[in-house]
Amino acid sequence: MRRFISLLLVALLAFANVNVGAKAEGTDPLWGAKKIGALSFAEKLASFDSSKNEVVVAVIDSGIDASIPKFDGRLILKEDMNLTDEKEVKSASGEFHHGTFVSSVIVDCTPNLNNIKIMPVKASYNGDGDDDIATWAKGVDYAVEHGAQIINMSLGGHEEASEGDEVKKYEALRAAVKRAVAAGVTVVVAASNEGSSTSAQSPANIREAITVAAVDESNTLAEFSNFGANVDFSAPGVDIAGALPGGVVSFENGTSFAAPHITALCAMIKMAHPDYSPQMIEKVLMSNCADLESKGWDYYTGYGIPDFSNVIPGQEKSDYDNTADLVKIEDCFNREAFEEDIETVKIDGYQCTDADDGIAIVGVGYDYVVNPDVEIPATLEYEGETYPVKSVSIYNYKADMSTVKSIKVASSVATIDDWAFKGCVNVTSVELSEGLKSIGDLAFASDKLKEITIPDSVTEMADRAVGFVDGDNYDVDYVSDFVVRGNVGTEAQQYAIRSGVTFVPLDGSTIGTVFRSGDFTYRITGKNTVELAKSIKINKKQTIPATVKYGTTYKVTSIADRAFYANEYITTVTIGKNIKKIGAGAFWDSIKLKKIVVKSTGLKKSKVGKNAFKNVAKKAKFTFPKSKKKAYKKFLKRK
Repeated sequence: MRRFISLLLVALLAFANVNVGAKAEGTDPLWGAKKIGALSFAEKLASFDSSKNEVVVAVIDSGIDASIPKFDGRLILKEDMNLTDEKEVKSASGEFHHGTFVSSVIVDCTPNLNNIKIMPVKASYNGDGDDDIATWAKGVDYAVEHGAQIINMSLGGHEEASEGDEVKKYEALRAAVKRAVAAGVTVVVAASNEGSSTSAQSPANIREAITVAAVDESNTLAEFSNFGANVDFSAPGVDIAGALPGGVVSFENGTSFAAPHITALCAMIKMAHPDYSPQMIEKVLMSNCADLESKGWDYYTGYGIPDFSNVIPGQEKSDYDNTADLVKIEDCFNREAFEEDIETVKIDGYQCTDADDGIAIVGVGYDYVVNPDVEIPATLEYEGETYPVKSVSIYNYKADMSTVKSIKVASSVATIDDWAFKGCVNVTSVELSEGLKSIGDLAFASDKLKEITIPDSVTEMADRAVGFVDGDNYDVDYVSDFVVRGNVGTEAQQYAIRSGVTFVPLDGSTIGTVFRSGDFTYRITGKNTVELAKSIKINKKQTIPATVKYGTTYKVTSIADRAFYANEYITTVTIGKNIKKIGAGAFWDSIKLKKIVVKSTGLKKSKVGKNAFKNVAKKAKFTFPKSKKKAYKKFLKRK
């Protein structure tokens, strides 16, 4: 019985939060396609010769109703596309709801581009039975073997709840997706609809795939959408119009229907650039994204929502474009010309381009042998001139970096960009020099890297810059044993607070040490006292303890500034009895926080920071110790 319930849940995950036939008043049926600029991009692409390039998109799902007129000329159907054991379904043309709807979204986003073909691979029962995760893996392999260049997987299972043979099936699915991407096939997956982290959801937690969260028409993350460290992009997933079997139009909700929006963009990019790898396609999406929250990648909506409204096919903005003709380095220094087109030149095996007062390494050439010990040089010479190396972009896009064991970055380098050393999964040591200013998202993402020293010159680190040691699940839940070393008060310490890793001061003292315990990171402030520095887990109910243990037992005496700032999930907080200070904006904009239980009796007005409880829930209720009711009411306010 337990297995049946578990598998039934797996089968239904893709369909949760679906409102068949329901739509908001006045909703434009194509609002999603317009939001991402797909219709504008498709119209421009149709007038280019590149529209003659055929792109095959495999929809691994529940099959399709091939009789719907909008699919005329857009399908590739084969008798062996049904990989399930449903005997009555002889081909992919079976009338099944989910796959039909997903496919129709892709077609609606790519109008008049008949060379973008849909290959419907039936690997799911549409929720009417027990899905077999192993069949999803077979679907991926089938799609690759039959010429798919893009794969859409709007399905998902709860990998964390699996056991026995199910674990092996999820491993097989992960391996299949990795093989597909290694073969040059872009895989787009839905984040799933549990309103929780993607870390336990597969294929949403497979890092090689492009994982898509769902937003509504106001660009707000949908209440049902999963989020987390694996999310790459967001796309429309609320009140999405699509076709059901028989051609009936319905409006539905789900990350299942956000994913095909991104799939459509990937297909059009591939049509314009047949030679682009999955990594290059993803970089084009990143470079043409509208931020939804913080600048760059963030935990809830990834890099944001792609917008191709003003993009001209063949001229897509991308700092990952390595297809430009090689030019002389002095031509790269023409800033005006550089911004019009990314031009590169090969120097000593590196692909290089312009950077402020120097050059940027943007890749490794095909013929460049990667040594186990990578050392980024301070300068490179070209035609008799010496240029300082100022930044490292996508270092590994051509070379196999899995053999790299150590990385040393010269002091001339100011910037290490997103994904710079992403393929270096076996690195055990990284040496950074003073002069470095910023480290991008997933810059160092090794399974073997256990600690790093961050120089004081670094003023900006992406939240996933280093230390995500779990391999396939880049989630803060898996980095508690990672150590960041640096000086107190620097970005190194702040990174540890945000990311839930251990920070150890270089001067050898314990004051300033950051460690993680339970849902929070703590900073040691005295011999036996700590400050709650940051809430790092998404829980509706949070309890700030009176004491916490890290080698010895510490009293939790304060809550840092903005420790729970803009926490949109917390509804209840219990503040422990030893708290004597609440920082400025500690719970500011925690809009769902409606119950605050204060157990401390040692708070004073002067120790409660400005806006500590500003913009919590309108009817938030405070509970105080009896002896402090009158006093606390005066300075614990919502505004």
